[in-house]
Amino acid sequence: MTANGPVCIKMGIEYEIRKYQRGIRVAHKIENPDQEEKYQNIISRYASRVTQLKKFLLAETGRCSPSLPAWPV
Repeated sequence: MTANGPVCIKMGIEYEIRKYQRGIRVAHKIENPDQEEKYQNIISRYASRVTQLKKFLLAETGRCSPSLPAWPV
């Protein structure tokens, strides 16, 4: 492992958190009543994944919020 190994892992986790958070915000903006249940399932899966990643980030760094800024929708 290189000297930057832990930093790369941390940045990868933060990137994944922001990716799923943006996916949740995009799914919330969808206004299609025919597919509402589909998007609710996606939001639930993404929220669960964000929770898992934040717990992992907390264990690795002592904080659960990414240092990367939130992505625009």
